[in-house]
Amino acid sequence: MTGEFEYVEAQSFLAVNNAAGPTLERKYDAGAVSIGGVTVLSRPGPDMLFWCQAMGFTEPPSAELIDEIVAHYRARGVKQARIVLPVPAEPAEWPSIVARHGLTAADRSVKLAMRSPFPSFEPGTDLRTARITPEEQERWVTLMWRTFGFDDEANFDVTRGALRDPRFEAYACYDGDQMVATGMIWLGPGYAHLSSGATIPSHRGRGAQTALLAARVEAGRRAGCSLLVNEAEVTDEGYSVSARNQVRVGFVPQYERRAWLWTA
Repeated sequence: MTGEFEYVEAQSFLAVNNAAGPTLERKYDAGAVSIGGVTVLSRPGPDMLFWCQAMGFTEPPSAELIDEIVAHYRARGVKQARIVLPVPAEPAEWPSIVARHGLTAADRSVKLAMRSPFPSFEPGTDLRTARITPEEQERWVTLMWRTFGFDDEANFDVTRGALRDPRFEAYACYDGDQMVATGMIWLGPGYAHLSSGATIPSHRGRGAQTALLAARVEAGRRAGCSLLVNEAEVTDEGYSVSARNQVRVGFVPQYERRAWLWTA
């Protein structure tokens, strides 16, 4: 039920990790391994939680698998990591696994997917939307991460590396000459993963996200993809605005996921 969707996201993260290149890999001690079919990313050091994730669970994990993942993080000197598990993949013994490792429930998300033939839809915005030029990459990286509330050079470095990989296409919305929103798509072999959707507060509610979704759906169509995958936040009040926007243009919710925080 969860396999292909989690696999696509994990492959996208692996592509980001691999695009960093040997210099950044050494600088941040970046690691990526497969443990029991799960993609386990690790980067010891402060401000690296986003890059310390166990993801791509295609079936319920055993207690032994989680033991092995946690042992790997300890051996790598990681202080905190996220285990991102689809709710349908939580095994019956999950509460005991949580207690054994002191895991704490963190953010929730919904996995969304769109299959070909992809629908065409109007962006419905007065903002200009375009794929960014190489000269705009630094502005795009800075706007995206700062809109998400991060200002760490490590995040900037990793994303700069991804933008040098032609499989990643970055798009933006503009109000005149001002860049106001970002979105990226990773184009895999027959499938794609959407990410990095961010709009600065002053321009929310003006259709930027829909315009960027339209641009990236079209990119997936051009690349011959048959499956597009994305994630969006879920709160106690329900789907986020981002999730609702995606559903409105044709993305279909598949299942909810929970991130579990492990601390050494």
